[in-house]
Amino acid sequence: MTAKPSIRIVDDPSVREIVATSTVTGSLTEGLLFVTLAASRALPEATGLPPSQGPVAQVTGRLVLTPSAAVEMVNTLSSLLSTIPGINVARR
Repeated sequence: MTAKPSIRIVDDPSVREIVATSTVTGSLTEGLLFVTLAASRALPEATGLPPSQGPVAQVTGRLVLTPSAAVEMVNTLSSLLSTIPGINVARR
């Protein structure tokens, strides 16, 4: 396996953060992985009264990954999750 070339990371603070509480869909098209992320929200109605409906899943972002980027993400997330007590990162 060849070493991955070192790339300088530029972290632009104006890039918007995406919050997700769920993955809505995932698909594979033409070798790219498409993932839609959402966050559960109870949105107040314009009247200022409590919402009359339960929470909804608002789409917050769409992620398109190459297979190599998806593998990198899985490895990074698995490493992060393994540091949380009680979380099992074994595949289902």
